Amino acid sequence: MMNFRSKLSRAGHPEVTVNSLKNKRKDQEKPAANIKKPRKAEVNFCPNIPSGETRESMEAERVALLTELKKKKKDEAEIKKKMQRTFSIRRQEVLQEPAISEFQNRWPALFDVNEINLEFMRLTTAPLTSKFLGELDHQTNDLIKVFNAKGGAAGRKITAIMAKMENNEDINVRRDCVLRCLSIYLNEDLDTLVKEYMDIESREAEADIGEKTMGIYTVQAEVDVPGDGRFADVGVVLEGGFTDG
Repeated sequence: MMNFRSKLSRAGHPEVTVNSLKNKRKDQEKPAANIKKPRKAEVNFCPNIPSGETRESMEAERVALLTELKKKKKDEAEIKKKMQRTFSIRRQEVLQEPAISEFQNRWPALFDVNEINLEFMRLTTAPLTSKFLGELDHQTNDLIKVFNAKGGAAGRKITAIMAKMENNEDINVRRDCVLRCLSIYLNEDLDTLVKEYMDIESREAEADIGEKTMGIYTVQAEVDVPGDGRFADVGVVLEGGFTDG
């Protein structure tokens, strides 16, 4: 067992080769630098390429996926199938830490809320949205107790947000308020992180927030009830790229 990792390396096992010196960036060419290993729940951290496939065949599948995405009438089932098939090669690319813009150009299908959920399932075998919201709901009462103990300017902001929860039983409003309060409690600049727009086109919101390195925007239609937790559009910006919800 002492030379087990050496045997895995010679066999080309991706979880070992990803940390080899030849696969590290020039500024990290040291054995102990930036070791990549599974985090909690990352069941499929760096899987092998499927049996019978090669890097070349996986690249051909990626190109075919791009072609499918360019069609006016996309075959969603085929896109899902190709994303599942290319998961291993995509994970190996992620571990090389490419720029988000570069990665988005290669894998645009992943920047869709449905595919994000599916990719999380492939990686962890757990459903992202239901798992997150379930845990948030479970912890809400304890979080509210913590928020109520907060003083100072942050405490006043939290009190103003939590007032929206009074006499409002909408679970979405409750979740929205708790997440906003949590950001303030952690000293995040909520006004910088989240931009809210009323009755404008999504592309206008994207143009306004596009210079941010990271941010969230919401667009509420004029006919919607303010503060009801429902939006015409929600999006995330990362290094100038957008993911729509």
